[in-house]
Amino acid sequence: MTWRSPDGQTFNQIDLLLIDARHVSNVMDVRTFRGANIDSDHYLLISQIRSRISNARKTYGSYARKFNIEKLKSSETSSAYREKLNEYLARRVDYDINEAWMLLKNAITQTAGTILNRIERVTYKDWFDAECE
Repeated sequence: MTWRSPDGQTFNQIDLLLIDARHVSNVMDVRTFRGANIDSDHYLLISQIRSRISNARKTYGSYARKFNIEKLKSSETSSAYREKLNEYLARRVDYDINEAWMLLKNAITQTAGTILNRIERVTYKDWFDAECE
């Protein structure tokens, strides 16, 4: 980034903050301070980073994989999903509210598991690898 001082001199700012893509929303502010003398051509870089505690539910023993809902865009798959779901729900008998909820939940997840399948987990590569070391 190039900027111009009030007296007309141009400066290049070469100081950067490297952060993983999934944590980029935690960076609140990044500033360089020209006054700090550290005997280098770089300036002192200070950043404010917010730390958050995740409230995501953890599944122990395995990870929760998402269903491939992109398949529902095709008419054949959506009609097959609808028919299979109707088959599961046709076996419904009047239960109390908790049993009815469990029946509906199981019908939806089993139908999605058989018709839509699941998406494989995306693995992220660490930016700090052996080459960086």
